[in-house]
Amino acid sequence: MKRSTLYAVLLAGCLVALLATFLFANAIQYRAFKSFQIGNINYNGAVGAKRIYLHAEDASSDLKSIDLTMSVEASSIHKYDNFFQTAPLNKGLRLELSKPSNLVLIAHAKNDSGYRPYLLTSNFRLNRWHKLSIKIDPQNHITIYFDGQLNASEMAPDLAYDISDVEIGAGFDTTRPFYGQIKDASISYQLIRQNSSAGTVTALRAIFIIGALVFLFLLSGLGKRREISDADNASVTDDPNPE
Repeated sequence: MKRSTLYAVLLAGCLVALLATFLFANAIQYRAFKSFQIGNINYNGAVGAKRIYLHAEDASSDLKSIDLTMSVEASSIHKYDNFFQTAPLNKGLRLELSKPSNLVLIAHAKNDSGYRPYLLTSNFRLNRWHKLSIKIDPQNHITIYFDGQLNASEMAPDLAYDISDVEIGAGFDTTRPFYGQIKDASISYQLIRQNSSAGTVTALRAIFIIGALVFLFLLSGLGKRREISDADNASVTDDPNPE
């Protein structure tokens, strides 16, 4: 194998390995010690509180991920109507309808107000089904879709929501009931610990970056030497008065 080919293969290998450290960073850095998942949850406000889905979580972690999807229809909006929470009051995540037609995700956060609001829509139409999706990864990157449209995608490092008392069909407390229906709701979450070897990700990236730069430098050097050699050969061939 030519030296240039070898350097090119090694350079490509370093770049592929570097890409892998970004694609699989979460798998390397984090380990889920508790998981929960349930789907096909339905709620009809006409039936009353007996149909509210409840799930209590006794474990806790500062690192967590959550994935929520559901379709929701409201027949009316009173004052502050909550239909989902991960913890009571403003300790977790909750979904709230308020007049005139606002749908807001309220997330507990370490800031002056104690929470971070995300306005999903200011034009929530009654007696019509709406679909929403919320995902938050362990690094607090939040992604929200409402009716198939991307609503938010950002890093929110100050998020500090709890998962302790999951409710679908209610939220905040009993003074804020929801008047409507929910169908096909699903929720999954993971409570996560950081691996002790998480620092190796940064070290591996540094190694692969240095390796890529070294092989790129070597390839560049080979190219320059080849250009000089070709130039010397051309000058000898073109000399009209060889000795």
